[in-house]
Amino acid sequence: MSQAESNYLLWRFIAKHTPFGIAIRLDTNSLFEHCELGDLADPTDWNTVRGWIGAHASGGVKDRPVDYCSPFRDYRYATPVTPSQYAKAMTFAHAKIGTKYDLADIAGLAFRVRAWHLKHLEICSKFMFQVAEAAGIQTLNISLPYAYLVTPDMFHLEPFLCGHRVLAKGEPK
Repeated sequence: MSQAESNYLLWRFIAKHTPFGIAIRLDTNSLFEHCELGDLADPTDWNTVRGWIGAHASGGVKDRPVDYCSPFRDYRYATPVTPSQYAKAMTFAHAKIGTKYDLADIAGLAFRVRAWHLKHLEICSKFMFQVAEAAGIQTLNISLPYAYLVTPDMFHLEPFLCGHRVLAKGEPK
């Protein structure tokens, strides 16, 4: 598949100066507290972001406006995919809009009781893992029922993202 024939999935990893974000980063010793998927106006151009689809404690899975937050760290990866993979990923992502957030999972992360999660709810990294799976992208050596264990920082280490970073705002010092 040539780059000219490619569609792109745009993966975003962010860190903000909020109490919730700081707590997640400190608890997980991570660069990021959140990850989300770009909703592109033109799937062949990763610069056409019209919104960010992701799971947040406030509101669950939503397609949020491009400027809904101002992170101090913002990494983006544009991975080339076939039109079919793009359609499967975006169909899955849009179908998840309205799903509530899994606060029990975050409590389990904080108290080191990772069995605290509700399968029908979402956290951002589990949602992203499922988007990749829906597109048929090979992911970490984790089966889908255990996707709730993946943190944003862990998802950021996915091999399929290597070589596809298109933005790195807020490099760690």
